Amino acid sequence: MKNAHWTVLILFFPFVLWAGVDSPDSSAIQLKTFQTHSRISFRIDESVPAEWKNTQQGFELILKGLGLADLGAPLGEEENWSTQFEKLSDSRLDHLQIREIPGGVQITGKWKFPRGSLTLANPIMEYFDFHEKEPLRYVVDFWLKAGPTVLEAKRIRRKKEILAEIAKTQIEEKRRIDRKIASIKRHKEAESATSIRKYCEEPLSEKNDVFLPFNPLHPSIDFSKWIPGITADSDFSYFKPRKRNREAQYVRLALEFYSQGKLGLAIRTLAFFDQEFPLSDFQTEMKFLKANSMLRLGFDTEPERALAKLVEEARDSPVAMFSAMYLARKNMDRNLYLAAMDQFLWLVRHYPDYSLNWVFHLGIAECLYALKQTERAAKEYRWIMENGPDATIQAEGAARMGDIYLAHYEYAQASGAYSQSASYYKEQLKKYPPFYLNWGEALYQLGAYDQAKQIFTDFLQSSTSYPEAWRATFRLGEIEARQAKQGMSAETARKWFYESINNYPLSIGASLARIRLLPCGDHGGFNQQAQERFFSEDARLLATNPDAAKSVVLKNYEDFRALSRIRALVAWDDKDQTANVAIHEIQIVKTPLVKRTLAAVANEYFRKSVLGLLEKDKKFEALSFYRANAPLMPPLEDASQADFLLQLARVAGDYHLGGFAQELTKTYESASAENTASVEHMRSPSSLSEDTETQIKNSEAKFTVARAQWIVAKETKPENFNNIRELLNEVVDESKFSYEKEIILGLLEEKEGNLRAAIGHASRAMLLNNSPRIYAWLASLQFRAGELNASLELYEKVHKRNESGKPVNSSFVKNEDILGVPPLPVLDAVLLTEAEILEKEGRWGEAAEKYSKIIEEGKSGSQLNYLYANSLIKQGGAKERVKALSILEKLTKIKSKEDNDEFWKKLAFQTLENIPRRGKDE
Repeated sequence: MKNAHWTVLILFFPFVLWAGVDSPDSSAIQLKTFQTHSRISFRIDESVPAEWKNTQQGFELILKGLGLADLGAPLGEEENWSTQFEKLSDSRLDHLQIREIPGGVQITGKWKFPRGSLTLANPIMEYFDFHEKEPLRYVVDFWLKAGPTVLEAKRIRRKKEILAEIAKTQIEEKRRIDRKIASIKRHKEAESATSIRKYCEEPLSEKNDVFLPFNPLHPSIDFSKWIPGITADSDFSYFKPRKRNREAQYVRLALEFYSQGKLGLAIRTLAFFDQEFPLSDFQTEMKFLKANSMLRLGFDTEPERALAKLVEEARDSPVAMFSAMYLARKNMDRNLYLAAMDQFLWLVRHYPDYSLNWVFHLGIAECLYALKQTERAAKEYRWIMENGPDATIQAEGAARMGDIYLAHYEYAQASGAYSQSASYYKEQLKKYPPFYLNWGEALYQLGAYDQAKQIFTDFLQSSTSYPEAWRATFRLGEIEARQAKQGMSAETARKWFYESINNYPLSIGASLARIRLLPCGDHGGFNQQAQERFFSEDARLLATNPDAAKSVVLKNYEDFRALSRIRALVAWDDKDQTANVAIHEIQIVKTPLVKRTLAAVANEYFRKSVLGLLEKDKKFEALSFYRANAPLMPPLEDASQADFLLQLARVAGDYHLGGFAQELTKTYESASAENTASVEHMRSPSSLSEDTETQIKNSEAKFTVARAQWIVAKETKPENFNNIRELLNEVVDESKFSYEKEIILGLLEEKEGNLRAAIGHASRAMLLNNSPRIYAWLASLQFRAGELNASLELYEKVHKRNESGKPVNSSFVKNEDILGVPPLPVLDAVLLTEAEILEKEGRWGEAAEKYSKIIEEGKSGSQLNYLYANSLIKQGGAKERVKALSILEKLTKIKSKEDNDEFWKKLAFQTLENIPRRGKDE
């Protein structure tokens, strides 16, 4: 360590002699300023320990084992020498302090953070340090971490508060709507056996069935076409030295044994070579040769470790490239996508000009796709589109980019990507069948059935023999069943499902098509026994089939299967089995639609089974059947379904089973009471004693009185404001007058100066009716309350509505007029207000655009022109300053005797005088 210290002293001794107090040693410490960062560097050897510590206000650097003299300070003048660096500063560094401490030199610096309107909420200076070898320097780059300013953070917090308030209002509105629906009619009875029979005659839809999305068809890429997979040196040429020395002889002998397939002798020769010539220039290739010899002998772990080590140690050699290619290919074969991606990334970084560079990018894209890294994968596929060696490769990259979005159920983005690919590579994609199947699936999921039908139909005309073509026939069957009035009874729909079965009998699609066909028509050609065998065996096993999981999203498959099974049983009207199957399946399914259906069927067929036994005079069997199955039954959906319990109770009494009969009657009373309570709850969700209809009628009377009082009192501030508020508070949310109620309460609060409360009522009114006047009113309230960003967003919506000229509901407009909602401001007034908000926010460029737009509309005036010029000056650009000067100079030449024009004319003179001469010259 002492020797190292003296080395540092000797190294810097010439600089110490050269430096002087009066001539600052700029080479000892340097500060450079760049657009994106600053750089401070210290002239020290890399062996000197440098401990950099970033603090909140600056940094502290300890150079261990050095003194100021080592940095270039003249002996005896160290203090004066160090002070010359204290003024070292730039836009990011305020100053430095250098002092010698026990054990080294301490250098401290203070950061310079933005001030005023640019003050950051959480100022942090980030850094990166490293050593340079020529010249020897310790370098630290530092830059300001991007983040919101104090003002921006405040705006963000306020915006979150507003969004939370809006979300709360939306939740309240949803509850109001839910309560309104509940008050009008009873919760719809879950699908009964009757509605299940109607299923075959109704179009397929999400309201009556379960649909299974398909996973994208994304074939694996065969990288063996470009990268060998047996050994890493398939295309590698070893160097054969011609010298006669012992070292060269070992190399030639090992290569000869390797070429003859005498791999053991080759490895043995390399062991002697490694022992005698560990520092040989041939070591890299010989290690590569040994690894490949072991691969040919059937080993994998040890040679692959050796290849990975060569990638690290011989980065710039062909050996490293061939090793990395082999490892990438092997990891892809093993589905080790992270490891494969690391190798492909290494190859891209180190061999960007290699002829197979596009293969490396393709490998990265496939790894990212498998790892579900959407955006990064899309970026790599886009690279393939732009840089692939030919149009066929580019087309496949384009097609695979759409698969990323399809795999994440982002159907709109997937469809857009496929559509764009088709426009660029129409001919090439005809040779890539997965593209059209995936595109059709994306369109199908978006509900674009006609477009999807066209793509699937065109695909089948040329690619019927493709193994995955069942996707097209199955989806065509569903599309026809969705669009036809007969639903699953439609002949065209059943034709496509039968094609899925007959043309692709061993595919997943054949099983899915059978499940679709079984409830209706000829039941897919199955009798009841064959149908039940299919559902309990083949269809059940499909849920755990790994091949099925690759093609179909099986999340709701059990619901899809169970719903079809129960419908098929209902079609056969098998009273004994249907209830048992429904009870069993209801324990498995998750979808609310299917649960309700199974519950309804279970209850109905359980009731039918009991009544059927009673009709056959099998009374004891009926009691036994009920006792065995009742604990498994779901709650009754309809009180009328409980009537059989009374008959069964009478039968129990006939058998002198008094306790059981009493139990049955209690069950009936409980079921009836629960259903009655459920009905009452649906009628009166607010838990008030009166029903909703009564509340609504009462609300109408209360609102009518409050409205009349408001119309008379809105121009003043009478004492009965509280009375109006009390009346309106009794108007329930279900009332059709809720919109006007919120308007009156908002205007009332505005009159009393309660802007926050007024904003809340105006927000709720806006949710109830998308009226531009309410938007404008709410925007003005927010502007006055200091919520500038929220106000600006609403004003922008107002002026867009103004520009669109969309018609407004005249009845609402009339009510708004009567109640006193401020009229909708004209477009110029809206734009002026937007510009004023932007000025307050310091967004001068956007404010200038607003003023420019008003002027383009044909408006003019001294004030408008001055404000426009002022915003251009504040914007700060050279072109903007020139334009502003031109406007101001025109203002000074206006000949008008109006006081208003004179005022703005004088202000223009003053502004011109205050602008620096340099700005005028420009």
